[in-house]
Amino acid sequence: MNRAERRRQDRAADRALKSDRGRELAPFLSEGMAHHRAGRLREAEACYQRALELVPHHPEALHLLGLVAYR
Repeated sequence: MNRAERRRQDRAADRALKSDRGRELAPFLSEGMAHHRAGRLREAEACYQRALELVPHHPEALHLLGLVAYR
């Protein structure tokens, strides 16, 4: 992925966060992070996956899902 494609994805993610779907995304991310901190990785993964169903390619959800996969 080159720099221009990355910027397009970042702008799309920003627009998605400002939309109604983006507002629906926040509870999934915060719940997932709570599970993640508590060591409940399967539950965290499920929350991050639900967030990505709402906003595909969301940078934070992808990053957090990658951290779960790493562990």
